[in-house]
Amino acid sequence: MYRLPQLALRLTQLPRQAPNLHVNNESARAGAPFELPTLSTYPIKPRDRWRVHRDLIDASMALVRTIEDPVTSGVLREMQQHDETARAFVERAMTQPDRDCV
Repeated sequence: MYRLPQLALRLTQLPRQAPNLHVNNESARAGAPFELPTLSTYPIKPRDRWRVHRDLIDASMALVRTIEDPVTSGVLREMQQHDETARAFVERAMTQPDRDCV
């Protein structure tokens, strides 16, 4: 979460895409998306909860791979490393179905 301010600052410097709206003859700028969680209920079984974590990490890693931006490359590289570490932890936790999310 500590990376969000860095990313938010960079996003506001990028043009908005699809469609790129114009306000006062200036291109609209990008911004951080604010989305509600995709799940309305959380799985009961520990292994299924770990699977949700793994899927979110995988989605984050896929998104980071699609972004090529030299200005934020350090932050993105950090995020990717953090995600890889987190995913390895989740994979280990999933081998122990009795282990609960803590």
